[in-house]
Amino acid sequence: MLGAIIGDVVGSSREFAPIKSKEFDLFDEGSIYTDDTILTVAVAAAIIDGVDLAARLKEYANEYVTSYGPGFWSWASSPELLPAYGSWGNGASMRVSPAAWLARDLHHALELARLSALPTHNHPEGVRGAQATTLAIYLARAGYSSSQIRAIVTEKSGYDLSRSVDQVRSTCIFELKSWISVPEALICALEASSFEDAIRNAVSIGGDADTQAAIAGAIAEAMFGIPDGLAEQALAKVPPAVRETALQSQTSIKPVVDPASYLASIPVWDPEETIAFDRIARGVDEAMLKRIDDIDEQQRLFQREWSQPISKPWPSIGDMVRIAVDRFKAWRSKPAEVARVDARGPEASDIQSSKLAETKLRWAEEGRFLTGRRSDPSTERLPPGQHLTESWPVLDLGPKPYIDMNTWRLEVSGDVEAPQSFTWQEILDLPQTSSVSDIHCVTSWSRYDNAWEGISTADLIALIRPGQSVRYVQLISCDGYTTNLPLDDFTRAGCLLAHSWEGRPLTRVHGAPLRLVIPHLYFWKSAKWLKAIRFSSDDEPGYWETRGYHNYGDPWREQRYRGN
Repeated sequence: MLGAIIGDVVGSSREFAPIKSKEFDLFDEGSIYTDDTILTVAVAAAIIDGVDLAARLKEYANEYVTSYGPGFWSWASSPELLPAYGSWGNGASMRVSPAAWLARDLHHALELARLSALPTHNHPEGVRGAQATTLAIYLARAGYSSSQIRAIVTEKSGYDLSRSVDQVRSTCIFELKSWISVPEALICALEASSFEDAIRNAVSIGGDADTQAAIAGAIAEAMFGIPDGLAEQALAKVPPAVRETALQSQTSIKPVVDPASYLASIPVWDPEETIAFDRIARGVDEAMLKRIDDIDEQQRLFQREWSQPISKPWPSIGDMVRIAVDRFKAWRSKPAEVARVDARGPEASDIQSSKLAETKLRWAEEGRFLTGRRSDPSTERLPPGQHLTESWPVLDLGPKPYIDMNTWRLEVSGDVEAPQSFTWQEILDLPQTSSVSDIHCVTSWSRYDNAWEGISTADLIALIRPGQSVRYVQLISCDGYTTNLPLDDFTRAGCLLAHSWEGRPLTRVHGAPLRLVIPHLYFWKSAKWLKAIRFSSDDEPGYWETRGYHNYGDPWREQRYRGN
């Protein structure tokens, strides 16, 4: 159990500032506890005290408010005990480790894992992840080797654990789906040479760092034990009452019982469970299931024929259909006042409640990543408080819009002589400009030498001819996001409306079909999924600027947050 807490604290500062290296300080100034720690201890307390798991999860969540996902927080913060919301995310796996230490035997451990998932993650994939994690921990406790654990967990869970950590690292991005992120975490633990190596593996793959390190740490604790001092450093970041409960739980650990004689009786994962769940709980009929299967097959064929190198296998369109069905049913069941869309944009209500958005709001309040140093871009290429990454992390406010290119338009309006409504073909027919620039994210990562292609903002200005009173530009995205810029910054050399990166069209997660690139400011100013640009004499602060971020955002003056 303590291994999960250590993994959570170590990974916390890299959850939204991912790295692809094992060379980092285990504990830094940004290391904190997150929901992984709180809910792990809640599960342990519920098992030891013999109380209802759902009630204990709600109790701990409301007592220790931290970076909970929006679905869990809606469930936990409700004054009533709501039914499970069918999550297939990795949240059940991150909190499950007490089941493997407090159970009478492996059968009991797997049942506790199932029960710990059901209050929220009752989708078969959520339960599958929790039980696979528990199985790996229990087998490690029983002295099984990493190769034996890999073989047994593969057989029982159906997860593909054949890849190496290096192979996982080459494709991994932030991902909550348990059938993707849990196997990645298992591989990080099973390939490790020590407890610390498992944690470093999990953080270095560049995914959901705190959760995957919590899962890997829980398994590695059973495989290697915990080196002296690590638990103390992690627990020092945890609220005293939670720390005391975590330490007290160690006295309730049950002796391990070798499961060799009854391993054959452990059920094998049946994919039909997911189909049955979707059919009954989500109301997906046979025609929809067949349509999902057909779309998935078309997607696989398209991926095989498409030559673009991508950082991770493209998301299944069948998954998208499933999610769309879920969201429609959730929307249909909400009261009208809850279902109403926020006036700031079509997705504004959703993005405000995303886990990343909530975490970044907290970072703004805390002044996360600030060093208090300024530098000169002419002498220091890397701004203060930044670290380099070779990958291009995916950070946004939650939903990634699906855009119909037949109807998409870029509306350019405001105080301009020649307002425009560009179709996609008209964008491509404009003079094209190439540019190479660095990008700097407010969450502390930077990436050098990005090759862009698109329309120079200076060329756009020449076409639409802003009025003499114009001083500011507002960017509006298809997901409801907005941000603001002085006109002089919008037109600076190297600024583009980009449609391509590194010689390939932008992917959806990085802002396709069109995004702004303003390389001399923090990257939140470079709005994705552009649908409108408005020119005005008035400054209109955008989404983040009204929520604690700096109105300008100069990386070399470290203008991350308001007042810096």
